[in-house]
Amino acid sequence: MRKTCAMAGLLMGTVWCVCVYATNPETPDSKEVTLTGAVMCNWSTLPDPKSTVKQRVNEEHDQLVVYAMDGSPEIKGEVDKIVADYYPEKGLTGDEAQKLQEQWTARLKFYIAKEGVGGAKLYARRHDESSFGFTLTGIVSEKDGKKWITANKCSAEVLPQDFAKHYPKKFMLPDKPFVMPDKEPLMLKVTDTLSLKCYKLPPGKYQEGSFFFMVKRFPEEYPHLVTLTKPFYLAEIPVTQEMYESIMGANPSREKGAQLPVRDVSCVDRIKFCQILSKKNGRNVRLPTDAEWEYAARMGVSNPGPPELFVDQDSSGPKRTGTPVKSKQPNAWGFYDLHSSWWEIVADRGFYNPRTSQVDQFFPPVADEARAHEHRGRGLIAYNHLNANVEFMRVPDPNFYAGVKFRLAVDVEPVATAAGP
Repeated sequence: MRKTCAMAGLLMGTVWCVCVYATNPETPDSKEVTLTGAVMCNWSTLPDPKSTVKQRVNEEHDQLVVYAMDGSPEIKGEVDKIVADYYPEKGLTGDEAQKLQEQWTARLKFYIAKEGVGGAKLYARRHDESSFGFTLTGIVSEKDGKKWITANKCSAEVLPQDFAKHYPKKFMLPDKPFVMPDKEPLMLKVTDTLSLKCYKLPPGKYQEGSFFFMVKRFPEEYPHLVTLTKPFYLAEIPVTQEMYESIMGANPSREKGAQLPVRDVSCVDRIKFCQILSKKNGRNVRLPTDAEWEYAARMGVSNPGPPELFVDQDSSGPKRTGTPVKSKQPNAWGFYDLHSSWWEIVADRGFYNPRTSQVDQFFPPVADEARAHEHRGRGLIAYNHLNANVEFMRVPDPNFYAGVKFRLAVDVEPVATAAGP
């Protein structure tokens, strides 16, 4: 066994590295372990990949990796130690989330060898950059600074709805905001009798996206720091059919109901709706940016966000038709209906998360008229997706698989005349 590996084990204060890692799986010091974790293509974890998701010709990009979450005592002990040392009781700031991710990558990321029955099974299966849960049993070794597992066994897929039992207890605790919105909301005037309550959110920094060790996550959700330098208002509920119809005189929604969110509004009509409210209120009324939306959904914290935490907030309704606004519980910042079987459209075009830190992140829609209505969608909780789940969409689209709603953001500084994005 390499001397450096033994020293690393001593420095980490654990003996499992010495017992398990070896340069050759055939050495006497090798040990069979079982681990359960998130399996995905390595491409989705690299901060600077050399190819795009469509090209992906680099061998290292196509290599399968697994981020261990549970398993043999050695694996479980390492998970527990990382959580104890790097996951504070108060929850994760953006910087702390980055450190937690770094520790998981350094200590619990394993490359999956193509040799072995289990590895061969995974490589033969159709796979992509999204994560899938599996339990692997095999020999762990170390080569060229990378941890490898040669798996002789591989379970059937651990479905997302069954994966939560493998998460540490801290992952399953409700998120607690570090700060709260201003107590005095902005009442955005819709008509003489209708108004929309909006909460003022402070500037902040958080980790947008999903940790590599979560199941199920998608490559669009690369975890990165986002800093928002300006406060902004966000509506507590999506725009209802009653509000929309009172301004626009029409209602494109399939299922009608005054207190249901208005559904599948075209890009042109959303812009017009925002412009009318901007003029009426003397403020810039717009869609929230993608970064603002996730900031509100996370309440400024950067915890993992398993979907099981949002069951009481899920406003999907029977047969995914949606429920009247405020039918379910709000999050701790006071926002309703962020999680449902419908997407909530934001101001950004569709994009894969950047892999570097961002300040006031915003990716405007393209100017091309044919693609101007392509935006990013947020908030679908169906199929046990994470808080960071996103979709690229064209609205309206009669063949789209889910409804699309929207809520409003408002700039803090009043203006004489304004236009939304």
